[in-house]
Amino acid sequence: MLIFLWGADTWRSRKRLGQLRSRYLEIAPRAPHEKWWEGKEANLGELQEELAAPSLFQDRRFFVLRNVLSHTGLLPFLKARIAVLQADDPIVVVWEEEVSQTSPAFQFLASYAKLHEDFPLLEGKKLERELQRIAAARGASLSPKASVLLREELGSDLWRAEQEICKLSSFVLPSRIIEEDHVRKLISPSSEARAFDVLDAIAAKKTKEALRLLKSLELAGTVPLVFLSMLLSQFRNLLVLKELEMRGLTPASIAQKSGVHPFVLRKLSPALSSLTLVRLKEHYRHLLELERAMKIGATEGFRSFERFIFLLSGGRP
Repeated sequence: MLIFLWGADTWRSRKRLGQLRSRYLEIAPRAPHEKWWEGKEANLGELQEELAAPSLFQDRRFFVLRNVLSHTGLLPFLKARIAVLQADDPIVVVWEEEVSQTSPAFQFLASYAKLHEDFPLLEGKKLERELQRIAAARGASLSPKASVLLREELGSDLWRAEQEICKLSSFVLPSRIIEEDHVRKLISPSSEARAFDVLDAIAAKKTKEALRLLKSLELAGTVPLVFLSMLLSQFRNLLVLKELEMRGLTPASIAQKSGVHPFVLRKLSPALSSLTLVRLKEHYRHLLELERAMKIGATEGFRSFERFIFLLSGGRP
C-alpha cells in the first residue's frame, strides 16, 4: 500500500505518520517489521530486497521513505514495482517536506498512492485552531487573546508551539485557562523570529523599531555572535532570492530553485520587496566586516549592532 505525505508543516505530517504507524501496529501486533530510508542516498537496492522478500513470519511490513524525491532512481524504481506497492502488504509511506508539485515523481505519487495528504504551514484562524487543539490535548484552553498572541510570536512553528503550550499548561494549574498575560510572561520570542523582525525594520528604515528589537534581544541574554550568524544567514537567503527574482522567475520557480524553506521564504518577503540587490550586497558586506571585528574582539556586542542599524537605516525613525 503506497501512502504519500508531503508539505512544509512537518509537525502535522509527523503526527499523521505516527497515527499510521499506530494503526499498523494494531493490525500487526505479533511480529511487526519496520524500516526507514532517508534522503537522495537512500539504498533502493535494500528496499528492493525487502519488497521482494516473502512475509513469512511478519503479519505485515511498514516502510518509510523520508525526503527521497531528489533520488534520481526513485521514479523508475516506483514505476517498475507499482503492482507490489499497491498491494495491502507492505505499507510504504513516502514522507516529503519540500516538493515541487509539477515534478514527475510528485505527479506519479499523487496519482498512484492509495492515500495522499498535503500539510502546508498553517496561518490565521487555522493556525489558532491547531494551537487550541494542542492545548486541549494537555487539558488546557487558550483565551482568544492568548491564541492570537501565540500565533504572532511563534508563527507556524508548531514544534515550538507544542513545547511552549506544554509549559503554559503546567503553569496555569488549576484553572487550565491560558491567558494573554501568561503568554507574555512565560514566552520569549525566538532569536530567529527577532532576526526577521530586525530585517523588516532595516528594510523599512525604522531605526527606533530596530533598536527596540535589539534591546529586547540583549535583555533576553542572546549571544551577539549567534544573532549575527542568524542575520548573515538570512541575508545570504535574500541575495539568492533577489538574484532569482531579477532573472524573471515566477514565485513558484524561485521557491523551487532557491531551496529556501517555505516558512523562511514567506518571512523574508517584506525585506525582499523593499531592498535592491545593490543595498543587499552593501548590507551583507557590512555584516561580514562586523563579524570579523567581533571574532577578534575589536567591537563590543550589541553596541556594534546599534551602529550598524544607524549606518544602514540612515538614522530615520
